[in-house]
Amino acid sequence: MKGLRLLPIPEAGQETKGPKLATHIQWKPDIRFLPATQQVPSPVALDQQKTQNLAIAGFLLVFELIEALAPQTLLPSYLEKYRKLSMDTGKKILQGEYDHIPGIMQLKNMDREQRKALFKSLQGQYPDARVERCYNDAWVYARERPDQLIGEGIFQDTSLLVTMKGIVEWGLELYDWNRFLGPLSHANPGLRILEVGAGSGSATAIMLEALTTSHGDRLFSRFTVTDSVPGLVNHLEERFGDIPRMEYKTLDISKSATYQGFTEDSYDLVIVCNVLYETPVLSQSLAHIRSLLAPGGRLLLYEPCSEIPHVDVVMGSLPSWWLGMGDNRGDKPHVSVERWEQELCQAGFSGLDNVQYNAPAPLYWQVLMLSTNPVVDSPHGPINLLCTAETRHHSWIQSLALCLSSDGYDVRWCNLGEEFPTEDVIALLDFESPFLHDISQHTYSTIQSWMSTVKRLLWVTHSMQIECKDPRFCLILGLVRTLRSELNVDIGTCEIDSFDDAALHVVTQAYKHLGMPIAGRTIRDFEFIMHRGVGHTGRAALTKVIDHLNVADQPGSYLLDIQTIGDLSSLGWRPIPTEEVGPHDVEVRASYLALNFKDLMMSLGVVERTKTMDFCFEGSGFVTRVGSEVTTLRVGDPVVVFDPQPTKTLAVFPADRVVPAPKHLTLAEAAAT
Repeated sequence: MKGLRLLPIPEAGQETKGPKLATHIQWKPDIRFLPATQQVPSPVALDQQKTQNLAIAGFLLVFELIEALAPQTLLPSYLEKYRKLSMDTGKKILQGEYDHIPGIMQLKNMDREQRKALFKSLQGQYPDARVERCYNDAWVYARERPDQLIGEGIFQDTSLLVTMKGIVEWGLELYDWNRFLGPLSHANPGLRILEVGAGSGSATAIMLEALTTSHGDRLFSRFTVTDSVPGLVNHLEERFGDIPRMEYKTLDISKSATYQGFTEDSYDLVIVCNVLYETPVLSQSLAHIRSLLAPGGRLLLYEPCSEIPHVDVVMGSLPSWWLGMGDNRGDKPHVSVERWEQELCQAGFSGLDNVQYNAPAPLYWQVLMLSTNPVVDSPHGPINLLCTAETRHHSWIQSLALCLSSDGYDVRWCNLGEEFPTEDVIALLDFESPFLHDISQHTYSTIQSWMSTVKRLLWVTHSMQIECKDPRFCLILGLVRTLRSELNVDIGTCEIDSFDDAALHVVTQAYKHLGMPIAGRTIRDFEFIMHRGVGHTGRAALTKVIDHLNVADQPGSYLLDIQTIGDLSSLGWRPIPTEEVGPHDVEVRASYLALNFKDLMMSLGVVERTKTMDFCFEGSGFVTRVGSEVTTLRVGDPVVVFDPQPTKTLAVFPADRVVPAPKHLTLAEAAAT
C-alpha cells in the first residue's frame, strides 16, 4: 500500500477519564441445569436450644393473652379471633397436644408468677435480638397493658409494630437468596421481576442486594414493586427511587391483574413474601399471579406456616393477620404445605418444585416454596448420537442414550465412517481423545463441510475454559465458533470435567437449550460447561481492568509435571498453593522457562526419573515479593534463576540464587542462556 496517510481521530490521544474498563466471560451455574431441590436456598442453621426457647416464649405468651382476653365480651372481630385462638391453644397445651415440643411439659403445672419467672429467664437466649425485643413488647402488652391491646393502643404506640417488622426482616435474612437469584439472573440477564405486596420494602431491599453485583450492576431488566395500598407504593418509590429499572404500581392480587393495567405473561419471576395468607381465596390469588408469569416463569412464595402458635400469638394482634380467615383454613389464616401444593396445582402451576422450612420440625414458623408456570413442550423428534465404533458400547454413552430416550427422544446411532446425519446430532467423537488432533487433511475437510451444513449439533468434549487438562481439545472451540459466526449455524459445545451420572443430565439439558431464545429474547447459548457436577453458561461482564488483573481466586502457582513417562501429551501444569516468603527469600513470577536435554530424556523415559530429577527451574521473570532482610532486589526487578527445585510459574527462592537479568538480553534470551 503506497501513498497512505493516517490522521489521528480527534481526542483519541487524550486520556479517558475514569477507570479503564474491560469485558470478560464469567462462567457461573445456570439455574436451568440445577435440579429444583438445589434451587431454593436453605436457611442458616439456628441454635436448637434458642429455637426451642422461642417456642416456649410463645406458649408463655398464650397464657398471658388468656388472662388478658378471656374476661372480655365486646371485642372487635379480629381480637375475638385472637382470643379464641389463645384459649384453644391453652386447652391444647393442658390436654397434651403439644407434649412433643421440648420443654412444654413444665408449663402445665406452673402458676402465673412461675411463668413470668421462666419468661424472664429466657432473656438473652433468643435466636436474635430483634426476636427478643418483639416478644418482650408483646409480653408487656399482654401482661401489663392489656387495656391498650384491647383498645387498639398498639397503633398509637408503634413500638410493637416496629419490633414486628424487625422479626420479619430477621426471618428473611435467614436465607441465602443469592443461591437462587444468582443462577436465575445468570441464566436470564434480562430478568423481569414482580414483587407482590412489598409493604414497607423489607423483602425488596434483601432481593435488591442479592441482585446487585460487587460493581453495582443490577441483574434484571425490570423490577416492578407493588402493594395494594397506594400510600405504601409511594413510600416504596421514595425508598428505592434512585435505583434504575425499578417501577412502582398499585396491585391487589386478590383481583384480576389485567383489569388493573398489567399485561399477561410479562414476568419471569414473581416474589411474594407474607402476603397470600391475607387474601380471601388462595386459588384465585394464585391464578392471578400465574396470569402474569411467562411460560417457564417462577413463583417464589414465602409464607407463615407453623404447627405451633409462636408466630400467631405475636402477629395475631394485627387486624391484617386475620383477613384471610375462611377459605377452609381452620382457626389460623395460614395453611400447611400440603394445602399450598393443592392450591398451586389447582391454579395451573407445577405444584411444589421444592420447599424449605426456616427451622426443623416442629419448631418452624415460615416456609419458602418454589413453583413454576409450566411450559408446554413440543414432542421430541429423533436425535443422532455420533461416535466411534469403539466408544459406542461404552457404559456412559449407553447411559446417555437411555437418558435421552427417557426424556422422549428417539435415539439413533451413527458411527464415524458412515454417512453423517444432517440434523439433530450429539457428537461424542472427543469422548476418549481429542478427535481433531492429528487427523488427516481429508478427514478435517469432510468434518468441516459436514458441520457447516448440519442443522443443530452439540459437540461433547472435555473441560477447556474453566479447567483445562489437555489443550488439544480446544481445537473444536475455534472451529465451532468460526462456523457459527460465518455461517449462522446452530452448533455448540458442551464441556465435561467428569463423565459421570451428573454429566448425563447436563448434556441432555445442554442439547435442549442449544440455540434456544432465553425468555423470548434474542440471547441464545451455544457453549455449556459442566464443572463439579453443575452446568455453567458464560456471560460477558464489565469490570475495571485493575480488578480483573487482581483476581484473587485463581490458583497462585502451577507446577510442570508429566503424568505418564514416555507420553509427552501428558505433560502439563497442575495448580499448587503459593509458598510463604521468608526473611531471606524472594518470590519470582516466571515469564520464560527453559527445558534442557535432560528434561526431555526424562520425559521420554530414557533417563530414569527420581525425586531429585524433576524439571529444574531454569527461567527468567520478575520479582513479586521480597523478604524483610533482602536488600539486593526489589519488587518488579527482572531476574534470572537456576535452581534444582521443580519448574513452577510462581516460586520462592533464597535471595542468593536469584540474580538480575543482564540488561543486554531479553528475558527470553536470558532464560535460554
